[in-house]
Amino acid sequence: MTTSHRTIICLAATLGVATIAAVASAASGALDDLGSQAWQSATTSGFAISSPTMITAPAGTYSSGSRAGMSWCTPYAQSSIQSALVTATRNQAASPVALTTGPNPDGSGGTSTPDTALTSGVSGTTVPITASGSACVGAAIIQQSIATSPARSWTLKLGDVVLNDLEGPAVSGLIVGGPHTNGWYTGPVTIEWQASDNALLRGTTGVQISAGPSVDLGDAPDNTTLVTTLDPGADGPHIITAYRTGAGGWATATTDMSINVDRTAPSVPQVLVQPSSAGPVSITTSGSSDGATGSGVARIDLSIDGGLTVLAYPVLSFPGTYEVEARAVDVAGNRSAWSAPTTLTVAPLGGSPGSTPASAGGRPDPGAVLHLAGTTVDGHIPNANATWSLTHTYGSRFLVTGTIADALGVGAPQTPVLISDLNGILATTTTDLGGHFSLIVPVRRSSDLTLSATGGGLLTVSVTMRPVITLTAREQRAIHHAPLPLARHRTIVLSGTVQPAAILAGQSLALEYRLGRNWLPLGLPTTIAANGSWRTSYPLTRPGRAVITVRVAIRSAPGLPFAGAVSPAVRVAVH
Repeated sequence: MTTSHRTIICLAATLGVATIAAVASAASGALDDLGSQAWQSATTSGFAISSPTMITAPAGTYSSGSRAGMSWCTPYAQSSIQSALVTATRNQAASPVALTTGPNPDGSGGTSTPDTALTSGVSGTTVPITASGSACVGAAIIQQSIATSPARSWTLKLGDVVLNDLEGPAVSGLIVGGPHTNGWYTGPVTIEWQASDNALLRGTTGVQISAGPSVDLGDAPDNTTLVTTLDPGADGPHIITAYRTGAGGWATATTDMSINVDRTAPSVPQVLVQPSSAGPVSITTSGSSDGATGSGVARIDLSIDGGLTVLAYPVLSFPGTYEVEARAVDVAGNRSAWSAPTTLTVAPLGGSPGSTPASAGGRPDPGAVLHLAGTTVDGHIPNANATWSLTHTYGSRFLVTGTIADALGVGAPQTPVLISDLNGILATTTTDLGGHFSLIVPVRRSSDLTLSATGGGLLTVSVTMRPVITLTAREQRAIHHAPLPLARHRTIVLSGTVQPAAILAGQSLALEYRLGRNWLPLGLPTTIAANGSWRTSYPLTRPGRAVITVRVAIRSAPGLPFAGAVSPAVRVAVH
């Protein structure tokens, strides 16, 4: 930025020591105590800093050009020094020294004040520095000629530093989140943004929606993501504004975004009674209003069973008597209540209203229904009871595909389809424009799952889940020192894993060996560790060669969400 704003810092400092005496500015805000971090001091031949308050020239002879200086630089990014004042006080009536002050750290580039112009006493001599935007100012005492005793001392003070603030506040990265449909927000909005400024005379940052109250987060750290959640206000358009206030004369920085809000459902439409006729009856409704500030009515839903069956098309073709309800849905997704049921009648061809041909077997379900002939699970069709029985291992998934049509046999688009168990929904999808769907279902336990669609019946998927067990075996040689029939024996080390460990940790595994067609226990139960691993060993006490086939089994138990399972069998040959 080319614009600069000034603030005055009143400083009092001696050589090597700096403190803030006061802060004064025409703008609001305050400065932190600068401390001594920006001060620097130096000595050269002939001079020494004998105390925190003065430069002392001890008795002796000093060469011309000996010097001691001090400087101060602004510690703020994007700032500079406009001007300052230096006050020098000496304690002798005559000292062959000169004072240099200027915009450079060594005191050069400015004014040189001869010894004859320096005064002693409390007030001292004040010399202005015109820094003109430099980063530092400095002052130095320089020996002008050879000096001898007595000792002399001087005190330097720097005050009334005027700083230029070269960087104002800024805000960026405004993001608005929250529940919304088609660009219309329907609930509280979450607002994110970033704010920044240099360290000089900082302001505060916050956010406001239209003319509503603002949320001020104070002087937040630079370039971090700031987040707050606000009520978006009444329905209609709104402007969200994130801001950071300025200080030292800087204007407030802002960034904004426009949003639309609609949290009100449209009015309830009414189904209009139509004369009964032999053949299709088109359903018509009265209009629905979404208000002057709403998103507008997007569609009218029609139902024949209290909202469970939403008709894909507003036409009734099958003979019978229907109780039809309607609701309005606006662009933002808000839904009105269902209207009161209205009775509509479709007469059979050649018959009277309300009658049904004997061959029809009663009025078919007019809603969206699952078609069993077109529905499979992992490629298998259901049995006569509309159920599937599946066996899967832990962590596996299965695929459900099928079609859904309404009572007219027309594919029902955008119809919700879901799989659920007693704990809730496992997977959900919607049909495409032709009424087709494909659903991948993850399963973690044995359970009866329900496949359902809006307006359709329920189909059952019986899933039996089994743990995943691995088994490895190896021979371990063990040397026994006690008298035994053989000096060396064989030991089989059995180990493996069981998943899911989080559920099965602490359960017992049974080791079994095969004898003919039967599996018999080895009598070596082992416990599953917290990470799902297990390990045990089986010593062979018979001499000679042996071949043994083993496996590991876990039996279902009350409270376990799985059926029993066994590992693959392993043949171990000991030579």
